[in-house]
Amino acid sequence: MYKRQIAALELQLDAADEAAVDRLVAPGHASTHGYTDPAYPVEGRLAR
Repeated sequence: MYKRQIAALELQLDAADEAAVDRLVAPGHASTHGYTDPAYPVEGRLAR
């Protein structure tokens, strides 16, 4: 199992691969609906 994970480090993605991923998950969003990364919590709008 770990050999596959290590082999994935050498995987090269081209523009078509990245476009396919972007169709599945919008850029800048988590793949799990409703998930918010605790390192970057949603804090609302910045005060002006």
